[in-house]
Amino acid sequence: MNHYLGSIFGVLLILLLISSVSAHPPSDLNLAYNQTTGNLSATFTHTVTDMTTHYLKNVKIIVDGNETINQDYMTQPTPDIFAYTYSLNASPGTVIDVSGQCSIGGTIKRSLTV
Repeated sequence: MNHYLGSIFGVLLILLLISSVSAHPPSDLNLAYNQTTGNLSATFTHTVTDMTTHYLKNVKIIVDGNETINQDYMTQPTPDIFAYTYSLNASPGTVIDVSGQCSIGGTIKRSLTV
């Protein structure tokens, strides 16, 4: 009986390790703010093979310490590099913090001062 439980535990451990290896946060995030339009462009690099099960699931935007946008997604638009645009009201000196969370695990964070 102990051998059987040990085998089950071993298989579960291997499956857990495999899923951990395939999970990864976005590898890059570039931010640009256009003062004329008031738009923030957040360009993510998150290379995946199946955009329906492994994708950027959440983007949070904090402007000068206040959470302004908390957007959930059910997929990502492309399997590698894509941009989201958000309308913000920011003046020179405003600090914009952006984080992107992977559906499987991991988060990337970047800041931009306007």
